[in-house]
Amino acid sequence: MQQPELTPADDHATPRVLFVDDEALVRKAFRRSMRRMGMSVTLAEDPHAAIAMWNEGGFDVLVTDLNMPGMTGLELIERIHADTGHEAFVVLSGVGVLENRFGVPGVRYVPKPWNADQLAGAIFDLAADEAVARAG
Repeated sequence: MQQPELTPADDHATPRVLFVDDEALVRKAFRRSMRRMGMSVTLAEDPHAAIAMWNEGGFDVLVTDLNMPGMTGLELIERIHADTGHEAFVVLSGVGVLENRFGVPGVRYVPKPWNADQLAGAIFDLAADEAVARAG
């Protein structure tokens, strides 16, 4: 798979991804799969931990499961977008097509189980878009 060229303001060409899922095996599978695709991956086991990590900075894209205890992935995205204006998110779900439910720009939907090339393509595209937005 050909990866889009990234030119973030800090010259960090590797997408920095925060992945949120309440299932440990899913987190490990995501990390393994996306590291093979050349990404830097940090894992969060719940949305509240993800918010704390996100606020520390350093991420290009947030990838989240939709259904988690305490806060849905959509609520997490809405909160981060409201707090930061960030617009590079991927939602993973086994609950059918959801793309029209998102009121936040820059949200991509990828069905579970995910296709690694499709998921990586969405992440690389969003990271490139985010780099352009930061530079502009």
